[in-house]
Amino acid sequence: MTHGSKVASATVLSTPQFLSNFLQLDQRSFYKAMHGLHSIMKISKPKDAALPRLQFHHSSFHDFLLNSNRYGRFTISERGEIMDIVRSGIYWYEADAIHFHSHDGWAFDWDHKHDDLPGLLWVSDNRRFLSASIARFLEYGLFSGDFYIQWDTLDEHFLVLLSDLNFRSWYAWDVFLLARFCRLDPLTSTVGTAPLRDRLPDGQWILECFFIGHAVKSVIICRTKSPNLSHEFVYSLRCDQKPLEAQISQYEKCLLDIKWDEEEAKLKMK
Repeated sequence: MTHGSKVASATVLSTPQFLSNFLQLDQRSFYKAMHGLHSIMKISKPKDAALPRLQFHHSSFHDFLLNSNRYGRFTISERGEIMDIVRSGIYWYEADAIHFHSHDGWAFDWDHKHDDLPGLLWVSDNRRFLSASIARFLEYGLFSGDFYIQWDTLDEHFLVLLSDLNFRSWYAWDVFLLARFCRLDPLTSTVGTAPLRDRLPDGQWILECFFIGHAVKSVIICRTKSPNLSHEFVYSLRCDQKPLEAQISQYEKCLLDIKWDEEEAKLKMK
């Protein structure tokens, strides 16, 4: 709720109806959860819930809700709030990927030309709009730089959630962003001290790979970059089957595009 402004350019996250569906709440549960907050924020009535945004009467109320010295037992945990958003985002990403993108391979359908997302709990005549809005948030806001957490200890419940994800249908870059957000050591369940790099440096031969997932649902994420071009190529390989011929051809084409020299890369990457 308090992070709505950070992703406002990408989504309607802070409209009551969108936020209710995103957090997997029906209309009654949503307004029950919002009970008692009318004194500090504007909350649209159900008939107007698809248009106006949830809005604090004053920007200072955001800080007030996060300050335990001022708000006492009603204080909102910023870490807990972020985790709620990420958990819900992962739920919808899985629903979208498994139901509609399991056969996309590397050609992920960003237009989402498919049926509406299953499991929306509060809809009127705008089911298509709500589904598209959730898809836009998953694309632009879910693992954005605004959602960083200082991991002092591992969140066991979150680790259980991660272990059950089917990364085979995920877009490769989004898997990397999730791993960066979690900052988990790829080989253990401990909190990493060195987060994955957002951007690979220019002027170097680079091939970085890591495993993520559990059993047949796991994938290998690889990032490839040459000193000849500034952009990198990110792709995923399923652990339960060999790469498709189309993927092999696409990978070979990408290596040509970035002017990859295998022999020189081996020497420089030693």
